[in-house]
Amino acid sequence: MRCHVCGAPLGHAPVGASQCAYCGSAVLVPQHPAEPQPPLPTLPPSPFWRRLKAVSAPLLGAGAGFLAVHFFDLFRHNIGSAEQTVGAAVLIGVISIGLALGGRKLAAATASAWAGGFLVAKPLLRPVYWEEGDFFSLDSETHLNFLVPGGALLVLASLFALALGRRGGSSLSPVSNIVTAIGLVIGVAAGAQVYSAETNDEVLARFRPRFQAMRVRLKEIHAALPGKGKGPGSRKLEPAPAFSERRWSNAEIVSAEELLSPEAGARERLAPSGYLMLGLRWTGSNNPMAPYIRARRAGGTAERLEDALQTRYLAVYRTGEVLEVFVIDLQGAAPGRIAASGETQQWSSYSANVSALARLLEETSGGSFDLGH
Repeated sequence: MRCHVCGAPLGHAPVGASQCAYCGSAVLVPQHPAEPQPPLPTLPPSPFWRRLKAVSAPLLGAGAGFLAVHFFDLFRHNIGSAEQTVGAAVLIGVISIGLALGGRKLAAATASAWAGGFLVAKPLLRPVYWEEGDFFSLDSETHLNFLVPGGALLVLASLFALALGRRGGSSLSPVSNIVTAIGLVIGVAAGAQVYSAETNDEVLARFRPRFQAMRVRLKEIHAALPGKGKGPGSRKLEPAPAFSERRWSNAEIVSAEELLSPEAGARERLAPSGYLMLGLRWTGSNNPMAPYIRARRAGGTAERLEDALQTRYLAVYRTGEVLEVFVIDLQGAAPGRIAASGETQQWSSYSANVSALARLLEETSGGSFDLGH
């Protein structure tokens, strides 16, 4: 600062009235303004986190969309294993937190509220049952697997909603929101594709008429079985019959009683059931398949039932004074014809009869029969 009369520098003159040391003029020294503080050094945003947020947006959206369909499907069907409820709830919780950390609190609140709402509503509106009309209680483990994670997700959704209310709407760019929405649409589409697949119940309903026709055919085969010792005898069949629980099979082994009633079964079954007999039981009036299994996605059920209906040989055994077998060709030039037959001694021991049946079928038809003994 300088004197206004002579222009001499005032130096470090005190604030207020003062006198110039050169010309003696009175001067007024104002208060010095505070010097601005230099800004604190800041680190530039990490490019890794920038890229991670950009990549995670569509992935989190897709995951949320897919699981949205999953929870709706859980509500609709009679299913509810821990993996389907607790496991999926943990996953949607992680996705919701990821959305919230990325600034998408509205999406996070919506995803967790959607999942939690369906989980809590399931035991109340569409409870899981073991048999028709026999529902699990609300305090059962099955329904707690819905209520506990569902309640936790609703609490999480409330926290996201409170945070959204305090800080206002999303500050993300429109492009970022559009990318997340595209991921959500892709996830919903993928979930719809997966969860629109047939359930076991739907597959069985589709195959029921064909297995009903097979029931009629088996009764006709039973009526045509010859008396003792009146079959065509042993023949080497082509292609050779084969039966095994562990390998490919083109034959099914049934008792004579099962031809009339597949559900009743034999008094003493000497061979494991293949998919032909299982399909007949599953499509019957007293399906032994548990309801929660019937509500599951079919997987390969349709393919197995289709293969069962194309079974080439039906090996029928009849017990009595002797053990008799009749190998019926179901798909040959004369479908339903008895292609080979044989008989052997019947034993008092179950395991001896199983072994005798396997040997007799192999000797009678030239095939391979593995009955697990």
